[in-house]
Amino acid sequence: TLEKECAGFRARRGEAEALRLGFVSKNSPTTPTDKGREAYAAIIDELKAFYDKIGRPTDVVTLAYEMEKQLGPNLVEEICNKIGVSQGACWVLAAHAIKEAVAKDTQ
Repeated sequence: TLEKECAGFRARRGEAEALRLGFVSKNSPTTPTDKGREAYAAIIDELKAFYDKIGRPTDVVTLAYEMEKQLGPNLVEEICNKIGVSQGACWVLAAHAIKEAVAKDTQ
C-alpha cells in the first residue's frame, strides 16, 4: 500500500539520519551505538513488551510503522524530542534497539 511505501521511505531517511548523528552504526545488520542504546534505556522493557504484543515483526520498516501507529505521541515526547532527531530516525533507532535487546535476551 502507499502508506507502507511511505513508511519505508521514512525509515530509510530516518536510518540515514540516525547514522549521521551517531545513534546507529552501519554494520550488517545496522545496530545502535552506545549513544543509541542510552537514548532508549529507560523504556526498553516497555518497547520489548510492545514488540512481543505485535508478533515480533522481522523487518525494521514494519516495526517502525507499528510503533508510529500505536506509540506515536508518547514516544515522540519521551525520546525523539529529547535526543533531537526526526520521528523517522526515532522510530528506526527504537526498532534497532528493540531487536538488539531481544536478541541479547535470547542468547
